[in-house]
Amino acid sequence: MAEFLEFIDSPKQFHIIRKMNISETFKECITILNKNKDEDKQAKIKLIFFTNLLMCSTDATKYMRKIKKPLMSMEF
Repeated sequence: MAEFLEFIDSPKQFHIIRKMNISETFKECITILNKNKDEDKQAKIKLIFFTNLLMCSTDATKYMRKIKKPLMSMEF
């Protein structure tokens, strides 16, 4: 969550995550990151995750679950 807040240039502003109601969504990201140990790949996954999180206009958790499998199988 802290990395996401830095990504949106709002470090330590955790009220943003509460307001966006996306705290549960980060569990999906953690699952993906734990299965990919390569740091370069993890950085790319975070970028994709954070960008999609900002662009998602529906339930972010459901959306991330839909893209979880393709994200895990991507070759960078």
